Amino acid sequence: MTRTFAPRRLPLVPLLALGAALALPAASHAQNARRRCPTCAPAREPAGAPSGSPRARGGPGVSLRRGAPGSVVPLTDVDITVGGRRITAEVDAHCSVDPKATRGNTRFYYNVSYPWFGYRPPADQPHWQLGLSIRPGSLPAGASNEFVFSLQDSTPDRSAYVQTVGFAKQSGTGTVRVIRHGAGARFEFDGRTERGQRIRATIDCSEFQDGEAAGG
Repeated sequence: MTRTFAPRRLPLVPLLALGAALALPAASHAQNARRRCPTCAPAREPAGAPSGSPRARGGPGVSLRRGAPGSVVPLTDVDITVGGRRITAEVDAHCSVDPKATRGNTRFYYNVSYPWFGYRPPADQPHWQLGLSIRPGSLPAGASNEFVFSLQDSTPDRSAYVQTVGFAKQSGTGTVRVIRHGAGARFEFDGRTERGQRIRATIDCSEFQDGEAAGG
């Protein structure tokens, strides 16, 4: 006589517990961790994880390289007369103040340069080169009458150079006046080159930038 055995059923409760454990999401582990340590700070999101409010390019807290799309460019007004020829333009010059410049070293306190290092002006912008560097002193705005003025142009009679610093060979004569306004300054220059060519220049920097030049 053959006996037939019915299949043995496993208890239902352990099976349900096993399935719940296998399907437990990662978020539940984090919740359990918070239950174990309610005062602990939550784990940081990995680098590159999307945030709740993405920051717009050029918005608050975002530092853009100079010349990058969306960066704010402080412009400089230039009015120069050399040998009866006048040059006027609004350019992207680099204007800066060097706080490390003192009368005891050879650094320049005020510096203006166009184009700034690494900048290639587009076709519709001037392609001459302008530089003005002024030593610190007791004159108004902390300036002195020791400076270097340089203008280089493709036309020779519109190029000029004057240097009056005491630690280098002097070339030409002149005076410079600095008038601070807001975040920038206006520079008024009047001089003559070594050849006797008269130069008058007004350079108005709307804003001083930090010591970092050329997009970098």
